[in-house]
Amino acid sequence: MNLISKEEFYKSVTYLTCYELLHPWSKSCVKACLFMSLNTVKGGTKFFIPIYLCKIIINKNKLSKRYLLLQFRCYIRSVIYATLYATFFMTSMCTCRHLCGQFFYYNVAFLGGFFGGASIFIESEFNKTLTTVLWVNLCIETMIRYLEAYGILKPNKLFFGVSFMVSCSLMTHLMMEHDPSKKFLKLWFFTPNTTDLKQMEKVKQCFHKDSCTNYIFQGAYKYFLIGYLVQTLKTVLPRAGIILKQPLLLLQLLFRKNNFMMASFFGSFIAIFRAINCYYSGKKKPEVMGFLASTSYILKHDVTIAITSFTTTLQYLLHPLRQTLEEKYKIPYRELLFMLCNGYLMHARFLHPDQCPQYVINMLKTTTNGAAENVFRNTLKWSTNKEYVKNYFFKIKENALEKFYRKLNF
Repeated sequence: MNLISKEEFYKSVTYLTCYELLHPWSKSCVKACLFMSLNTVKGGTKFFIPIYLCKIIINKNKLSKRYLLLQFRCYIRSVIYATLYATFFMTSMCTCRHLCGQFFYYNVAFLGGFFGGASIFIESEFNKTLTTVLWVNLCIETMIRYLEAYGILKPNKLFFGVSFMVSCSLMTHLMMEHDPSKKFLKLWFFTPNTTDLKQMEKVKQCFHKDSCTNYIFQGAYKYFLIGYLVQTLKTVLPRAGIILKQPLLLLQLLFRKNNFMMASFFGSFIAIFRAINCYYSGKKKPEVMGFLASTSYILKHDVTIAITSFTTTLQYLLHPLRQTLEEKYKIPYRELLFMLCNGYLMHARFLHPDQCPQYVINMLKTTTNGAAENVFRNTLKWSTNKEYVKNYFFKIKENALEKFYRKLNF
């Protein structure tokens, strides 16, 4: 188990210099930060290309010179965001070490991650919201892994299944009651058309033109493809750097079982939701529709799905608070939330890697072109390899004695 405990940290790591712990490739903090920045430019360029290509393919109807130019600008902005992220991360950790005189367990990676997250301010509004919601999801997933690792919460499919069904029922109710004019970005893949449902309630019949069977089948087919695309992108994007070196790996990733299971979940969720919607035509039953549609969780037991549902429910509940903080008090609620989540995830990545989501590990490795992975491995080596630490300090003493004797001889 790759866990760095407090005892190991304060015995082996706390009094190390920046050079020894963070950037063994260079004794200069400035050169180390420059090295990290240049590597992130390379890694970020590779990481964001597939994302923006997929975005262009999805919005193929909007294709024009102006649209392509806009996407290119957004792409450059995302690469700059990633570069600043890595630079701020390394700079803040080195600065903290110089100011405090030592590393501390709770700030060695948390502060670096917090200040690294400040780079989110330069991203576009859409990307700010999308990244923040994703990071909140990853934080909740990390917390669940902590609870499972310490035996507080036992991994139980039934528990997560029931939690998802209850959360989905509440989420659907909130979606129906929410003012459609006040839109905000969410990670949940489906939002019912509340306007059509309210009209259906008045006329007491289904609002779709085709037969109910065709309506259900078309929805299931469409969301089956969306589910497949979402899971495929989730699998492929963090491995973009490896795929460029080994193109045949892409074929293996495209036909993974997980991709089709996620597609089945998306398709069956919509099919059940629409079937119940048609059955209850003219009656407002959002809780029932959400609860029964969520039984499709049987096809894909994934904690991430349950967390996404829970996070979306929180978004609806906290939306009035967010508006008050941002509009009335001018507090950058979204950006601060991202910075806190990022600090927490970096702490998990460096000190509790077994509880850190794989997406974060792969993302850091790809965007920094392996530089962040070198920092992590070096931290782990210092904390767990007692023989290495003993030999290292023995060599330092040996070199110091050698210099001392040279001076005496001189």
